[in-house]
Formats: sequence, structure tokens, C-alpha cells
Amino acid sequence: MIQVTRRGAFIAPVVSGPAEDMENLRRHFEEESYIVLPRFLEQGLLQEIGDRMCDADFHERVHLHMGPNKELCLHESCTLHQMLHFIINHQSIFRIIEKITQCDRIRCFTGRVYRHTPGLGHHDSWHNDVGHHRMIAMSINLSTEVYSGGVLEIRERRSKNILSRVANIGHGDALLFRIADYLQHRLTEIGGSNSKTAFAGWFCAQPDFYPFAT
Repeated sequence: MIQVTRRGAFIAPVVSGPAEDMENLRRHFEEESYIVLPRFLEQGLLQEIGDRMCDADFHERVHLHMGPNKELCLHESCTLHQMLHFIINHQSIFRIIEKITQCDRIRCFTGRVYRHTPGLGHHDSWHNDVGHHRMIAMSINLSTEVYSGGVLEIRERRSKNILSRVANIGHGDALLFRIADYLQHRLTEIGGSNSKTAFAGWFCAQPDFYPFAT
């Protein structure tokens, strides 16, 4: 298991289990272009994130180059947005992700907290996120209730053949997938009555991470 946990004032990843578990993750990512890391964020961190989420300010964001697609997005000035970036931009996490995905050296993670709500047409159209030195995408499920839909689909760009469909519905689970010219991905529309909230973004080759000003 790979889990980000708090030890006193410090936040760091903990790797437990036999060495072959890491090799199995590497092999699965190589073959399927994605992996799921269950309970990637420990319960204590999830509780703190949930407490901060109660007062979080979301606004509607439209991606005109992707559909257009709509979502609710947390303001970047929010302390929760900054907290999540501090947690993930950890050198030890970078080294683990490099080992699993065999990507080039990671220098930063950049992302956003978004929410897809049923009935509002929130979804992603097919795209590939290539550019801005992005190598590996990651989405951490912050939803406290199980949602319906919101499934990640990955396909070959030229043939349109669907390679994988995966739902990331475990609270605190992380879904990692490959960014490449020959791949595209999308999220299906949310159904039911529960919203999907996630912290999603990319491990990038540039630039180096600089902490937010406080």
C-alpha cells in the first residue's frame, strides 16, 4: 500500500507491503496506462480536508476548448487548494510515482479541486491534456458519498478503441493515468443524486514547485 499520512507536523508517503506489490503496480500501469491506489490519503487527512471543504467557495468553470464542458471549481486562493498542493508536491511522492510509471523526473504537481453535480451537464469530452510538460495525471476522490457515473474512459486517439473504463469511487483513493499523444480520455456524466468532488491534476517535468505565498 502507498498512503500519504501525517506524522506530527510532517506529511509524507508511507509504502508498506512486499516489493513485488510495487512491481505489480508498475506492470499494471505499463500494460493498462492507469492504476488505482486505494486509501492514498489517510483518514486523518481526509477528515481535515472534509472540514475545510465545508467552507470552500466553488464557482462555475467552462472549458470552451473541450466541448464546451462545465464544472464547479474551487477558487485557487482557497486554503484547501493550497493545502492539497503542499501535500502532493513532496519529493518522496514524486520518486514513488516515477518508479511506478517509469516517467521522467517529476518536478511539480499542479491541479484543481472540481465538483460534478448531477443534472447540471458536468462532464469531460475526449481530450488528452498533452502540453505544459504534463506526464502523468492523477485524480484523488474527495467525495464522502458514493456517486454514480463519473467513469474515466481511456481510448486510442486514432482508432477510437476504448482501452479502459475505471470508476474511482473510494474516499481518498487515487487514480493515475498516462498522458500521451496517442491516448485520449474523458469523464462520463454524473447520475443519481450525489456529486463527485476530486482533486485532479498532473505530475509535470517543469517547473520546480514553489510553495504558495502565505
